[in-house]
Amino acid sequence: MAPPRKTLTEHQAREILIRENRPVPPSIEQQQRDPAGLDDELRQLRALILKHGHTDGADLLLVNVNMATAMLHLMGLNRRISRVWVERWKVVLLDGRWERMPHQGMAFDWNGQFRDGQHRLAAIIETKSEVYVWVAFGVDPKAFAAMDTGNRRNATQNLDLADIKHAASVAAVVRLRYRTQHSGAMPDDQLVFDLGQQMHGDVLAKAIEGALRLRTDRGAIVSSAALAYWMIATQSPHRNRLAEFWEYLVEGFDLPKDGTIYNLRRKFRSVPAGRKARQYRAQTEQCGWIIKAWNAWVDDEVLTQHAIRWPNEHKLPEVV
Repeated sequence: MAPPRKTLTEHQAREILIRENRPVPPSIEQQQRDPAGLDDELRQLRALILKHGHTDGADLLLVNVNMATAMLHLMGLNRRISRVWVERWKVVLLDGRWERMPHQGMAFDWNGQFRDGQHRLAAIIETKSEVYVWVAFGVDPKAFAAMDTGNRRNATQNLDLADIKHAASVAAVVRLRYRTQHSGAMPDDQLVFDLGQQMHGDVLAKAIEGALRLRTDRGAIVSSAALAYWMIATQSPHRNRLAEFWEYLVEGFDLPKDGTIYNLRRKFRSVPAGRKARQYRAQTEQCGWIIKAWNAWVDDEVLTQHAIRWPNEHKLPEVV
């Protein structure tokens, strides 16, 4: 009499198929929980997971709403989504800048769990985009812990690599200008890099140098003063008087008591100690002070220290 055949559990059977590099059908549990309408996408992803096994490699996939939804379904863990990062990636997609970032890949570990790219997928779904993405498979799960502790190269570092002087100040000016033009929204690093390259030049270099002098003398925020200088130099029909205005503002020589520039200098000195220089509200406020003082000065109008104020957080005064 033949011995009874040993019955394999579903897990054991799947392990054998994996070792023999044979197609592994989704488990009964997977089939039960798979969302409707994603059969083709899930079948494609699982085939790639099986193909790569424990050997890492990448495939170029066309990711649309359905594919992005299927990839997120395989994430396995309910990791927290950062709305800030989703919104930044939505801007990249809507601006048509995705094609310029072919290195921005996504990844599955060798257990078939989606591990890197959730914010980009959420942005693809919300914008109903369709883009090509390099997706890595067969990555050792331990690799993600090491990757997640690293720091991204930010806009300042990229501007510095592009040999742009005062890269940190250029990036700060770009961010402040963008935010005042877009209701406070923060630009992503790649957009800051692009805009920084566009703004970079002799005018911005002089603006930053002038702002650094004003910070030394009056404690002004560099990004605020530099943006005000740049806006006046590029927009005002009276820009030929800017050097004179700035010299009075920094040096304070021969100023009439209670004149506009004199009162602006006192205004800077009245800022409470310990105020956060990087605080967005303080940045727009100081930039507004300088522009308002400039407008009054070229029109021979005297503003008191109290009148030099700017209450609008997401907007700057028009330059005259």
